[in-house]
Amino acid sequence: MWEQRTNDAMAKARGWLRELPLNGEGPVFHLLRLFALTVIDGEAGPDLDHDAALPRLGEAIPDFDPRGVSLDPVLVLVTYRALRARGFEHPSLKSLVHSYGSALSSDSADVDDELALVARLCRLCGVDAPDPGATAARALQSPAGLMAGDRAETLETCRLMLMISACGTRRMDLGDVPSLLPGLSLSYAMEWDMEAATTLLRACAYAGVANEACSQWAWEWVLDQQREDGRFGLLAPETVKMGRDPADWRAYLGPTVSAAWCLAEMKRPGLLVAPD
Repeated sequence: MWEQRTNDAMAKARGWLRELPLNGEGPVFHLLRLFALTVIDGEAGPDLDHDAALPRLGEAIPDFDPRGVSLDPVLVLVTYRALRARGFEHPSLKSLVHSYGSALSSDSADVDDELALVARLCRLCGVDAPDPGATAARALQSPAGLMAGDRAETLETCRLMLMISACGTRRMDLGDVPSLLPGLSLSYAMEWDMEAATTLLRACAYAGVANEACSQWAWEWVLDQQREDGRFGLLAPETVKMGRDPADWRAYLGPTVSAAWCLAEMKRPGLLVAPD
């Protein structure tokens, strides 16, 4: 329904992300940008100099001690895979990715369902890791907090869906959770909660309910949150209320990454684990 508008929005977000002044920033900021650019180009299509631009941006990631930094493994693995496919391997990322594979392989022959996405991404990165299989043994229960609209439980349920189903590519028993997701996504959109709304929309995509009316309305709301320069998120009065400078790009990086990932998954669920 929103395909062309979504493509245009992701292209604008790509332009904003490319121009971020990340000199002197830590690895997290660089990885967030590269992750968002990767999901945008995976779905909206690369621009003409994408293959040259991504490694150049990867080279700007400062070296770090993998043992002293807490990073989201999905963020790390998706970014590492994209850079590696273009002939660049950041030494710190490479060390961290191989440590994930070693940890998975040393635990047991079977992969814990909650680590299924990490295991699949490791294998796509060329790292030895157990095969998580096509079907999850673990069923997803609908917690009372989800039905009551508890934000923390809602986000945790969505996280479990992401990790266990490997972005919707593994079969799993979701119980009655899918029936609740579209309405919740719209509810959080009406509360101007970008993180929760986009997380729930991704869960809708994984559960096969992205075409429900409430999901579509929430999708439109996300598109409406884009600013003219391509970033998504907070309005100036909200940033001031939070004690942030409205001109500070850091206030918009998280919402823009969340929106880009959500829009890409709404168009093509499972793109993070799609074969090369």
